[in-house]
Amino acid sequence: DVAGTLRIGATGEFGTAFYAQMLIVFRRLYPNVDIELTFFSPHVLYAAESLDMLDAVISWDDGEADGETLSTATFALFASQSYIDRMGMPASHADLAEHLGILYRTPRGLQQWRLQKGSAQESILPRSSLIANDFWTIKYFAVAGEGIGYLPHFFTDIECERGHLVPLLPDWT
Repeated sequence: DVAGTLRIGATGEFGTAFYAQMLIVFRRLYPNVDIELTFFSPHVLYAAESLDMLDAVISWDDGEADGETLSTATFALFASQSYIDRMGMPASHADLAEHLGILYRTPRGLQQWRLQKGSAQESILPRSSLIANDFWTIKYFAVAGEGIGYLPHFFTDIECERGHLVPLLPDWT
């Protein structure tokens, strides 16, 4: 018999792809709870006036507030077959220097591609002529053959199943 209003502030990177699915499950468990979901940029989300009006915060960044980790996501590299046909398949992380990236801009700057294979780690910032602060846009341009996208696995499952995207360097995530 849980009831009331849950006010959630979130960063908007995966609003429809992740938050909405998570909140549908929550609503099925607690149908008498009203949900108010508001998307903010991280610098506004963590402002005192925002936090004062929220019951919970969901964020994809490193966070500036104490909280509980609900989930983590594994990122990897993806490109369309047309991009691979045109530019070639990278055989190693070193080959990425010859490729175009579609980069994500965080409030702090460009997101580096942090790749790991076993205990080996690489941080790469490829050359790019496409930069966005929206993962949907990055995925769209990757599907269109404009470059390599650094995206979470869960966000590319359908595109990979349908052949719109191909995982690159599958041993590196």
